[in-house]
Amino acid sequence: MKLGENIRYLRIKQGLSQDYIAEKLGYKSYTTIQKWESGVSEPPIKKLTELSVLLNADMNDMANKDLALEETNITTRNKDPRILEYYNQLNDIGRHEATKRVGELTCLPQYRAGSWPLLNAAHEIPGASEEDKRHDDDMKRIL
Repeated sequence: MKLGENIRYLRIKQGLSQDYIAEKLGYKSYTTIQKWESGVSEPPIKKLTELSVLLNADMNDMANKDLALEETNITTRNKDPRILEYYNQLNDIGRHEATKRVGELTCLPQYRAGSWPLLNAAHEIPGASEEDKRHDDDMKRIL
């Protein structure tokens, strides 16, 4: 897996928008993050370091491992062996597509394990920051 795919995977897993990441890293818009995720460009080392902190991930793992696959292997080991059987029957292109689709499913609250944050939480809390309200709005666009 490429660095960009790991960035996208971790961002979605954490429920963050490209706009939010861009703002936290000091960029004016989401387009830089979009370019990283699509593989058009890669972040400079300094930004990659900041991004790894923001995404709570090891920088070397982000650059060198398939984080979605590793998590799939860890979490499915004892739950449902059929998914691994199906996955192992796929070629590289099919595995990439399966990983992408499972990653997309994790963005949908009806398929996500555990609780899902309230999308309007910041709008409902008196005194919530504009940044938190923008983050809620960004999440609604993702879903």
